[in-house]
Amino acid sequence: MYGIFDAIPLFVITVHMEDDLVNRDNSFEFTDLIGEPTIILKDFLFDPKRGRGMVHLLVAEKNISQHVWFMISKISSGKWCIAPAGEQAILPTSGVALAIKAVFDSALLTYKV
Repeated sequence: MYGIFDAIPLFVITVHMEDDLVNRDNSFEFTDLIGEPTIILKDFLFDPKRGRGMVHLLVAEKNISQHVWFMISKISSGKWCIAPAGEQAILPTSGVALAIKAVFDSALLTYKV
């Protein structure tokens, strides 16, 4: 019998950035990774009033594909947290770990930290 896998925030990264996370055109510089695994940016949403962004990625591995949402949220002055968004079932695969690292690297590139 199979159970339901609850998303546990196993992958959480704290990032030290300037207070203003949004760049001028509200874009997110993400380069899709094609290979094994393949990671493709599907959507990016940002709410500057709440200090929160959402990154939607497709993570395709050999035997599984997952749509994963990561939240980028301000936790204090100059500190941001990147973590899987709540209420989603994610299998914590190496592809998902690589995806959150790719979001981290893109945040650093986008916001010139």
